[in-house]
Amino acid sequence: MRLNTEKPDIFWITNKRTDGEEWITYIKNINTTKPIKTAVIRFENDCICAVYVNDKFIISGNGRTPGRVNCHEITSKLASGNNIIKVVLGGAYFQQKGYDVSNSRGYMLSSFAMEICVEYTDGTKLIVPTNSTWTADINGLPTPAMETMPVTDAEYNTMWCNATPWIDTAVHKVSIPDAVVNVVGKEYVDYANQTNPEYIYPTTVVETNMKLHNGSYIPDSDKDEIPYIIYDFSRLTVGYTELEYNAECDTEAVLNFDFSETITDFEHDPSNQWIHVIQSLIIKQNLKLDETLSFNPRRRAFRFIKIEFDKNAQIELHGISVKPCLFPAEKHGWFTCSDNELNKMWEIGKYTLHVNKQQEYESCPRNEMEFFSGDGYIDALIDLYAFGEEKLLNTSLNLVFPEACIGLTHTADFNKSRHQWDYYAWRIVCVYTHYKITGDIDFVKKQFATSEKALQWQLNRMGKNNLIFQPPCFISSYTYTLGQVDWACSPSRLGEKPYLNALLYKSLTSMSEMAAAIGEIDKSNTWSNIASQVKKAINDKLWSEENQCYMDSMDDYISQDGNIIPVLFGVTDERKTKAIFNTLKQHLWTPYGATILNKYVPHTRGGNTTISPLMCAYEAETRFVNNDADNALELIRRCWGNMLKKGANTFWEFSPNNDKDWWDAVCHAWSAGCTYLLSAYVLGIRMTKPDFAKIVFQPNVCDLTHISGVVPTSSGFIAASYKTDENNIKIFKLAVPKDTEVECILPDNSKIEIIKY
Repeated sequence: MRLNTEKPDIFWITNKRTDGEEWITYIKNINTTKPIKTAVIRFENDCICAVYVNDKFIISGNGRTPGRVNCHEITSKLASGNNIIKVVLGGAYFQQKGYDVSNSRGYMLSSFAMEICVEYTDGTKLIVPTNSTWTADINGLPTPAMETMPVTDAEYNTMWCNATPWIDTAVHKVSIPDAVVNVVGKEYVDYANQTNPEYIYPTTVVETNMKLHNGSYIPDSDKDEIPYIIYDFSRLTVGYTELEYNAECDTEAVLNFDFSETITDFEHDPSNQWIHVIQSLIIKQNLKLDETLSFNPRRRAFRFIKIEFDKNAQIELHGISVKPCLFPAEKHGWFTCSDNELNKMWEIGKYTLHVNKQQEYESCPRNEMEFFSGDGYIDALIDLYAFGEEKLLNTSLNLVFPEACIGLTHTADFNKSRHQWDYYAWRIVCVYTHYKITGDIDFVKKQFATSEKALQWQLNRMGKNNLIFQPPCFISSYTYTLGQVDWACSPSRLGEKPYLNALLYKSLTSMSEMAAAIGEIDKSNTWSNIASQVKKAINDKLWSEENQCYMDSMDDYISQDGNIIPVLFGVTDERKTKAIFNTLKQHLWTPYGATILNKYVPHTRGGNTTISPLMCAYEAETRFVNNDADNALELIRRCWGNMLKKGANTFWEFSPNNDKDWWDAVCHAWSAGCTYLLSAYVLGIRMTKPDFAKIVFQPNVCDLTHISGVVPTSSGFIAASYKTDENNIKIFKLAVPKDTEVECILPDNSKIEIIKY
């Protein structure tokens, strides 16, 4: 699919409203008279923005991130002749905040900019941008939209042209080649052809004080209390709520959503650290006498929902459903083996990423909904194996807000107190990762200036000893509130840290390689030389022979990130790598994974009381790469297996270092790394040339008796299987597209059949 790249005269449009309901509707009629090849709709909004095509709901944009451009293919939604595009605007994503802002202004003002591009089969196009020809329905009267400001060329070329469209699953169908079926069986065909349900329904009613009457719930007139009902959807669900009801008069429903997958969130305990988030997520929904369905375009992520009604409400609640909001998957990866626990964690990891994809990779679908470059690297790798793409990484890197999250450096010359110092490096790593996966030189050229700024920001803070010293950071110069300085949200992990300096080293080597790729040879050589100096400084100044690991310069604890990241990014030699593996296993490993530190340090998420699935993924990967596969698989089983045993159905941001407690943020994409690891290192399919043009097939079967899996790529499916025969010979099968180069590194006593199709 091709997006329009020639900017039309596109305007932000709005209308002032001083009374009436929150919502305002805009209408545009477009006429299509020729056969359509593709149709795409793109929009940017500063509010809730629900889009309908011919009265069919398409998607809602929340307006929380400036520069986020929603992009959706609508090919199958358009009909020959007249088509009605309807956009419904609300207030802020958090409903109460929208009311408060509108009340302080004295009026409501919600705006959006949109472009509709229809490409016909004859090659011609119809482009429909937002302008004053769009009409708003205000108090029942059609009113021309008010143009405010244009979308600039820079905004269009940076954000709009790099938006990633949700594909139209009614148009795009992927067939599974016979060669793939021959390797993994028909079970994969059934799996890959599963479709997402149009609606999701709760599995149980957890609690209610209402009466069940003829299959519906009604208020109990004998009880002098607010009628309520709590539904359980069995796992995290992301989408838009719809109530089915009958009411004898207009009334209001209050929808409460859990934050930590517990119904105690509904108690609104002031001591709950998330109470402000829980309260802001509430939706108040008008239920009208003359309607039977109430749909709300505010996206919510939840497992439990509590619905409350007016005390004297006269209503029958027939049920609730959720229209899911999941990024459409054109292709599906697959993994199965003789260990059902590993199979379950692969699938849960895939789902954890899926519900965080929405439009770009999000940190958490319940609250943050922002792209963090520290998450983007692992998110892209998971996406590559779970869904056969990481194109959202490109879109994410073109977001412009907030700077600290994504590593943009507009204030590079002055702001030494910017928090999340490591995210400037992670941004470069993300750019480099996308380049290595795709081989896209044009992408490198577009991102080079911003990446160079991010690198220079780091180099400007490098001392004479060739290391970065982490000072305290401040969120506000007025309040002197300490800001977090690294991925673990620590405000006080200071000094010369091997973690941060290993990221500096990776930034330099990545930028050196990308500079060479686009002909910037002098810069490439300069950065390569500095990288050598940084590597030497890390090993000379931060390595402890006594502890047999790297140590932060101002602390006496042993850290997982300060040792695994140097190994992952090539700072260590073989001796140090083996020493680090032994030290971490001795001091950090527990039955539940590997802890962040070897002692309790409150400002680092609790240190040895906490497991990081993110860092455990990186540790497991370094062990796979360095011929320690048995321990790598054991760490996977401990870390993710413990969350499964506790009842996780999405993976948590962190995991308490025990066998019973949950983490509050119960769905976080950066914790789904087990899915990537099982496909890339246990199944053993890894890319050595962009777009899987060449792969290395190096399975680590460990104690598994059979393995089967599929990696979907841009050129086709790569499928592999393993079993042992009656003579205990390891039998492998591998199916790859005909032009794929294959290098095999197999265990002893193995045979392989390679099928090229």
